Parts: sequence; structure tokens; C-alpha cells
Amino acid sequence: MKDSFTDMSFERFQKLILQRTGIIFGERRRNELKRHVLTTTKKQDASNIDHLYRRLSESPTDSPIWDFFIDTIIVGETYFFREELLFQALRHKILPEIIARHEKDRSMRIWSAGCSTGEEPYSLAILMDQLLGADIKNWHIFILATDINKPSLKKAIDGHYRSWSLRQTSKTIISTYFKEKKDRFHIREDIQKRVMFSYLNLNNPVYPSLATCTHAMDLILWRNVAIYFTDDVIQDVLKRFYRCLLPSGYFNIGASEAAHMSATPFIAKQFSGTFIYQKDQPAMPSLTQTIKPIQPKYPPDTKNNFSADQNVNVNPSIVSTTKVKTESSLSFLEQAEQHAQNQRYTEAVQAYKSHLSIYSNDAKAWFQMARVYANNGDLKHAKEACTHAIKYDPLIVEAYYIQGLINEEDGKLEEAIADYKKTLYLKPDFVLAHYHLSCVYQQTQEDAMADRHRTQSIRILSQRPSDENIPGADELTVGQLLALLTGN
Repeated sequence: MKDSFTDMSFERFQKLILQRTGIIFGERRRNELKRHVLTTTKKQDASNIDHLYRRLSESPTDSPIWDFFIDTIIVGETYFFREELLFQALRHKILPEIIARHEKDRSMRIWSAGCSTGEEPYSLAILMDQLLGADIKNWHIFILATDINKPSLKKAIDGHYRSWSLRQTSKTIISTYFKEKKDRFHIREDIQKRVMFSYLNLNNPVYPSLATCTHAMDLILWRNVAIYFTDDVIQDVLKRFYRCLLPSGYFNIGASEAAHMSATPFIAKQFSGTFIYQKDQPAMPSLTQTIKPIQPKYPPDTKNNFSADQNVNVNPSIVSTTKVKTESSLSFLEQAEQHAQNQRYTEAVQAYKSHLSIYSNDAKAWFQMARVYANNGDLKHAKEACTHAIKYDPLIVEAYYIQGLINEEDGKLEEAIADYKKTLYLKPDFVLAHYHLSCVYQQTQEDAMADRHRTQSIRILSQRPSDENIPGADELTVGQLLALLTGN
């Protein structure tokens, strides 16, 4: 094959890769990019590099040719319990602190961003199993693992590893958490089920969002990934990670990438010879803590709508207020919606409870309170609120969808599938249900069904304005979700 990788070729491929993925190939990596381009040209049967460029330009990033190209340009080499000092800090300081913080709700959320072939998130799952022991069955441990490299994600979901991936892993852990068969080691099934793998391009602003399960995180690891991105992309990603974390949540980045943290509001903390970064915000009070909402003025007959058999631990007295445009002139429901919009979740829950102590059969309010709980990572109370919403309105589509999200995060994939199917039975064009069915079927390795619902999602989204907000997806737009699905 004739070598025609000119200056123009370098610039064209460099810009295309940056535009699609956020990955930068500087002048020092010119020969590396040339090698990847020539390899892909040959393997993808392109007649020359110009032909390859046209095919890449005309194909969505979420397509077989881009899958191969991304797999070629990204170094995916990793292993279990990589970075010993980090895992010592996680074992002895960070995770015990997070566990203590969630002693009451027994729910934790961790995100391995740029998970490659799964060694890091599975290491975290093993570590959580060791820390909690038999009590782990009483906890909801959600570990999200995302990557832009779909071939790597498939290997991660499969859960089979060669001994080289376990070169820093103790024999005790290997014998306890892996099953050896020939020259492969398979991760234990219960550990495998605790990790949810998902395709996510960090260059696409689809996080934080309930729709992508990237909200209310206690810990985010983003290691040895920033090296691929420009400074502008890195700062945008770091801002989004900050918003994804709960107050006092922790974040870790590779040591060679730590210089980027100086421009962020994270607080650097040193543990066991490694730096961990904490969200600079005091922890919010528990959602179960009582905060008395400001008493609004209700019509005189609203007391008759109260049902005493509802387990809502608020019984507000109804008082008159002057009709001025202050918070006191808002109804409990309006207060709740305002608090939720401003992410004041504790106040939102209490206002919803106050509203529901009067309008106990308001299915929409129960559902909205479920969203608040879910956004804050409290899945137990979110599910209970969904149950009440469906009880008072069996046709409330969104409640089935939220139930599906909760079951998906809890590893109850069959129940999640049933919830998403109920959602689609009531509303066939509910695009988020199609999207999550695609994700769940990817987890269960039912590729045909995953492709079917992904195609349906794209079809529905393609008929809507790109700047339209998707119902039930916070501020996620049609264009952003379409980019997530197609990679464009």
C-alpha cells in the first residue's frame, strides 16, 4: 500500500477524531496516528486512506468501522487492582467513610469512567464485597462502568480474563472471586452482576442525568483517560463529574493528569501516598430529616382530601398568608417543584410530603417525589413512591419507567425489562424506555434485541427537533441522546 499520509492527511484525521471523540493526537503522536490509519485502511478493506477518511466521515461514531478505529487508537491495557496506593486508600479510608455515610440508607453509587475491559470496576466490586462481607446482601451497591470502546465493553461484559490481567492480584482473591477454566479466569457471577456496563462518549454532554444513570455518585474514578483529550474537553468533563457527585463525594484522576485539577473546585486530600479529590460542599441533611415547609394558603375544602392511612410523616396546619409573590404564596406542590429544580432535594421531599398529606391520591406528585429520591440516589424510597403513584394511577407511564431504572441499577434486569415494556405498552414512543431496553439487552448479551430498541430510539428521535428536551430526562435534549446513540 502506498504511503500517502501527508500533512493534510494528518490534519484531516486529527480534526475528525477530535470532533467525534474529543481525543487529541498532537504532533508528537503523528507517527502513531499514521500507523493506526494505515492499519485500519488495510483491515477495513479501504482502497486508500482517502477512502477510509470518507467512510469514517459518512459513518456515525457508533458504527462498526468506528468501533474498529477507536479500538485501534485507544490503548486498553490494564489489570485488576492497578495502582496499589489508590486501592489502599479506597480500602482503608475512602470507602469505609462512604459506607459510614450511608449506614441508614445502605445505598452506594460508584462510577468507573473509561473502564476499558472491566478490570477496574470489577476490582471495586470485589473490594466492596470484602469490606461489607455477608452484610452486602442488605446493601444496594451500584457500580456504573462506561467507555467509548465497544469491543472493550463486550470483553468486560463477558468477564473472562487471562492471567496477565491478574498479575497484581493475590492468590486469595483469585481463588475466591474467579473460576479458572483452561487459560481463562471468569469473574464470579454475583460480582459480575453488580457492575452495569454502558457505552458513553464523555465528549457528549449527556451527564449528569438520571437517564444515563450518571447522577448522585459517591465516587468517580477517571484514570489514564485525560491523556487523550484537549485541555478544553478535560475541563468540561471535570465540571460535569463535579455535578455528578453527591456532596462530599470523591473523585480520582491519574497522577500524571492531576495538574488539570488546579482549575476545579475540588479539594485535594492525600491518603496513603496518593491524592483523592473531594467535592467542596458540605453534606446535605438526610431526605428523611424533617424540614418544615413554609405554610401556603389552601382552599377551605382541601382538608377533606386527606387520607389518614397514608404513611406521610407530615401533618401541616393550614394557615392564611398574604398574596405576595414570595415562597409563602406558593403551594406545597409549587414549593416542591421549585426546590427540585434547584436541586434542594431535602426541602423538595418535605414539601411533596406536605402536599401529599392533603392530596394523598395525587399520583403525579408521588411520581415527582420518586424522581427527587432517585436523583439523590435514594432508590428504596424512590421505588416506594413509584408504587404509590401506580396505585393511584395505573396508567402513569413515567412511574413504570422510573421503576425500570431502579431495577436496572439494582441488577434486576428481568424486572427492569418488564417495567420498560409496560412503559412502551402505555406509550410506544417513550424513547427513554427504548434506550434503556437497548442497554439492558446489551448487558444480557441479546444483541438482536439491543439493536432493535436502539434503532427504534433513533427513529423516534430523528423525527423531533434536536433542541427539544426529552420528557423524563432532566435537561437532556433530543440531539444529545441521538449523539449518544449514533456517536455523531
